[in-house]
Amino acid sequence: MRKLLITLIIIVVLLILFLSVIILLFLGIIGSGTESDSSSPVIVTKENLPSFLENQEIVKSMPDKGRIIINFDEQNGSKLSYFIDGKVVTQVSNYDANRIDAEISLPSSYIPELGYGLCSAIQKAQKNGELIISTKLSKSDFAWKYMKLLKYKNCLDG
Repeated sequence: MRKLLITLIIIVVLLILFLSVIILLFLGIIGSGTESDSSSPVIVTKENLPSFLENQEIVKSMPDKGRIIINFDEQNGSKLSYFIDGKVVTQVSNYDANRIDAEISLPSSYIPELGYGLCSAIQKAQKNGELIISTKLSKSDFAWKYMKLLKYKNCLDG
């Protein structure tokens, strides 16, 4: 009985740690925990966002069967959606919500800010209450599937 209790406590602690990973999936849009915001800024636009994201270490660390949708909400009420399927990022006009593991939403005004540092842009959106993340998997399934992304949690510690 005691062994079971200890195992359950360990699982709960791990799940809590891994839940922070979901926020990182914005994670599809945050760089490594060692990202330096002092480097030269990169111009990020709606058009080059897929290739920009594909070159980020966090996307390169995605599981091959990981599926994340990132929605950038426009001021006119429309949204720009980018589908991360493994390590490939494509802009999509619609998607099957049943085929994704997580959905991340933030205003499109953060797209240019990504070029100044993924972590700082995510931290700013989170601080301003403009970052929304929801998972479609159970907590344990999500934690297991995306455990390699835990190393990027520093992007949310701002």
